[in-house]
Amino acid sequence: METTTVTDYLAGLDAPLREITDPSGRLVPGARQMAAVKLRTLADVDPALFTDWLRQAHDLEAK
Repeated sequence: METTTVTDYLAGLDAPLREITDPSGRLVPGARQMAAVKLRTLADVDPALFTDWLRQAHDLEAK
């Protein structure tokens, strides 16, 4: 079984990731239509927030 990281998953999407709504302010716009988040400790992982980002990215790709 191959392990896929969130970064790998997002990189494979053809979605404008800079259009993701992020009221937390943790998603940082990057080059072109990419975005990034910095994780320094395990406490930085917010499953609900990250799930919302993935759901939005999936919905944007489907448009």
